[in-house]
Amino acid sequence: MLREQREKNAFQTLVSRASRALPEPAKSVAAARPRAVDSTLLAIEMRRFANPKISYDPEENLGRFSRDLKRIATAAEPRQGHVESVSGHRVLVTFDGDDAPARALAAATEIVVRLGERESVFDEPEPPAVVLTVGAVIAGTVGGGGRPVTTVAGLAVQQLESLLREATPGDVYLSKQLYSKLAETFQRAGVEIQPQRGLLSPQPLYALSAEVAGQLTGVSTQPQTSAGFPDERRSLTDVEAGTVLGHRFDILAELGTGPMGLVFKAQDRELNDLVTLKMLKPEVVSNAAHFDWLRTVIHQARALRHPNVIGIHDFGEADGLPYISAEFERGMTLRFIFDQYQQLPAVAVLRLARQLARGLRVLHGERLLHRAVKPENVHVDTGGQARWMDFGLSLPIASGGAVTGLGYLAPEQLDSRQLDQKADIYSLGAVLYEALTGQTPVSSNDLDEVRRLHQGEPPPPPSSVVATPAELDQVVMRCIAKAPEQRYAAIDEVLDALDSVPS
Repeated sequence: MLREQREKNAFQTLVSRASRALPEPAKSVAAARPRAVDSTLLAIEMRRFANPKISYDPEENLGRFSRDLKRIATAAEPRQGHVESVSGHRVLVTFDGDDAPARALAAATEIVVRLGERESVFDEPEPPAVVLTVGAVIAGTVGGGGRPVTTVAGLAVQQLESLLREATPGDVYLSKQLYSKLAETFQRAGVEIQPQRGLLSPQPLYALSAEVAGQLTGVSTQPQTSAGFPDERRSLTDVEAGTVLGHRFDILAELGTGPMGLVFKAQDRELNDLVTLKMLKPEVVSNAAHFDWLRTVIHQARALRHPNVIGIHDFGEADGLPYISAEFERGMTLRFIFDQYQQLPAVAVLRLARQLARGLRVLHGERLLHRAVKPENVHVDTGGQARWMDFGLSLPIASGGAVTGLGYLAPEQLDSRQLDQKADIYSLGAVLYEALTGQTPVSSNDLDEVRRLHQGEPPPPPSSVVATPAELDQVVMRCIAKAPEQRYAAIDEVLDALDSVPS
């Protein structure tokens, strides 16, 4: 009992400190800390707004511009992209960190496709011009007595200007520097792109059609349709604070965005309660078989009520848009906590591990697999209660390209083999490994690269990075064993092993 209380206090203190960094409910303009970094830069030029037709209604024109900006953010943010500036009809997005070129290319592909889609029978779609480069930049907030604005400066930004003068709408243009960063990805995919000489610049450039870019990144280039909900009357870009969906949900605030869709805080008029509303992207339910499977999983999950599992209320459609509604609790994701601390103390990790394992035991007891165990899918309230969310919602692994969260998936899940509890156990071990060391056992967003790394030596134990009890070391390393038969057979065994770890 004393050990449990000690672990609880340690984790609660850590969460309380992290919660101070939570953004305030009201929107405010915060200064971006100046930084010098090698970034991948993505520029989007929406030329349809450069010379709008006189007959265009200004309000309608700016409404479309606003929706296109939201589409850009929806493509970039799940891939850790940051919209740095909007100048006229140009948008600048930066990507930092490992695998930034691959993530930026995937975002660029989605932007080309989505901004080129027809909104109505009267719409005249025109895809944007999209260019990518990489280089050293200085970014941050500047101000000269007026409202602070963010800016990005450096030769790489100047190179984007040159590329945009050469770019053709509907294609993705890469600088020589960025192409070199992605050369192995092109080779593995069997794609060969010949360099072109620009008319205005002597520098070589590489042009990819949307189809080729989609082949490289795994991003669908098909028009978005909802097979499960054929009578679509809204798009995700229409949903924002103040919107009422299906005469039932009052949208209060946007909480975030991810590969599956957009997440909102909403008031459910039927339940007379606050809910978390996940609005699913059309591609999530566009496959009829996947839609039926998803509906079955959520129907099972609706009966679950446990302190370490977020309760699901409903799955349906509102104004033609598919949604999942769940319990709302103010708090943060485990990813947010990881972003505040490089490593967590072992005593706090033990508390976290027990909570996550108990939640998985409930899911597995109902013959449900989570399938998407990662820090982004763990909700932690301000009291230190950790709960699983978004279980069963993972999309099938693409055949190639850049996908976030691959480092948490078991080798057999990457190969689309039959899964059992051991796949979730591997992912749990990967989360605990990151909690202790600050890094995942396998770090890459490229599917082929992750598969190659899984064929190599196992990662060093957490104790080689940070002081860790030997018993906890053994639990984590057994969870992330590459061969399923070398892992724990069931989550109950993990809980038993955790009970033997001193705190």
